[in-house]
Amino acid sequence: MGDHVRIDIDSQVENMFRNWKDPVKKKVLVGCYRKGATIIKRELYNALPSEFKQFKSVLKAKSMKGKNIGLWVGFYAKSVKYVNKRSQVWDAYFLLYWQNYGTLQNRSKSNQFKTAIRSKSKRKKGGLKPLEFYEKGTSESIIDRAGVKAVESFEKSLTDF
Repeated sequence: MGDHVRIDIDSQVENMFRNWKDPVKKKVLVGCYRKGATIIKRELYNALPSEFKQFKSVLKAKSMKGKNIGLWVGFYAKSVKYVNKRSQVWDAYFLLYWQNYGTLQNRSKSNQFKTAIRSKSKRKKGGLKPLEFYEKGTSESIIDRAGVKAVESFEKSLTDF
């Protein structure tokens, strides 16, 4: 949630692509990594609590900018709005963030927050309990499977050139 999963490429492959002047070939590589990112996106969706499955479009894979070749996979803001019973509009990202890491005294111990609990809410008990579904959806084995899928897709695309 606060940090996204980064899918990188091997340094040898990156050096090979740096020498290529054709931007189409770089797009092919990013496309291969998008295929690997679908595994992570599927696992993150499966890890979501059932009442938040409607916010599937918050899950995205974004290409790295500039000369970097790779992808960021995770939950992104400003894509889905949720309107509650009091007609308040919330970004779905924040609802998922609060459910994942908890609020007030029930904050998750596994996440380091940028700001501490404010003094006026420090005495309040309770808050949302952390479900930590993001950590379940981005375990090391899932990221490894995504990398393998991306490499397989890349090797298949090399035979086409």
